[in-house]
Amino acid sequence: MNERIEQTINKIFEEVKFVKESMATKDELQAVKESTVATQNDLQAVKESMATKDELQINTNKILGKVLSIEDKLSGMLTKEEFEEKTNEIISIMDGFAKKVENVEIEQTSNIQAHDRFEERITKVEKQLDLKPIV
Repeated sequence: MNERIEQTINKIFEEVKFVKESMATKDELQAVKESTVATQNDLQAVKESMATKDELQINTNKILGKVLSIEDKLSGMLTKEEFEEKTNEIISIMDGFAKKVENVEIEQTSNIQAHDRFEERITKVEKQLDLKPIV
């Protein structure tokens, strides 16, 4: 039993040694306290750097004014649907012009061919009548 008591005492000494080595000293505790606790000067510095209610209200009013200005500008703009509708109208009008230009080109080609046929007939008539061509 003597040996068992001795083992228990050794175990107690080891645990006390471990606790002693793990514990913080007074200086370490003081350093933690000083680094984590705000002083009156720290609080005063924070207070001085914070915006007042009046300053916040002024900034809020400025932001609100800008938002309202943007809303006014946006209110005169077309919506996506309106833009697509206007774009479709313009495309339809342009398609109409393109068709008219195509028709004019076809008529022009037809007129050129008719002109060439008349020119050919006139030339034949001039030859048959032995007339000099008019320049």
